[in-house]
Amino acid sequence: LAITLDNVGRFDEAEAMITRAVVMSRAPIFIAMLGKIHARQGRADACAAIEAELEDRRSRGEYVSRACDVVIATGRRDLDGLRRALAAAVEEDTSWFTVRLGPGPSLETFRADPRVNALLDTLYDGARPQS
Repeated sequence: LAITLDNVGRFDEAEAMITRAVVMSRAPIFIAMLGKIHARQGRADACAAIEAELEDRRSRGEYVSRACDVVIATGRRDLDGLRRALAAAVEEDTSWFTVRLGPGPSLETFRADPRVNALLDTLYDGARPQS
């Protein structure tokens, strides 16, 4: 539900929904989704703090999927960051479903970029998810 609320621009409701999930589980993907919402709300400092937390957890040996980086880059509308995150997700052989889950359909809006388009085609093995 948080992804849908985020997708339609209801950021405060999306934040409340994903915050409930984060309270129950500090799973990296939930944290990343909160970071994406913060970015979409224009709360760059809050988003940066989440990125720092995820990087810290990664540096201490916890598995933090590169899909989390995709989620946050999508929220920031950071094309270079998204390219790097998608390339890292391909490198670590992240499941397409995991990559697609957090950003939701908004990920497809980046396909106009040839590099993103090629990376998504690689992740999806040529399939084109419907928005």
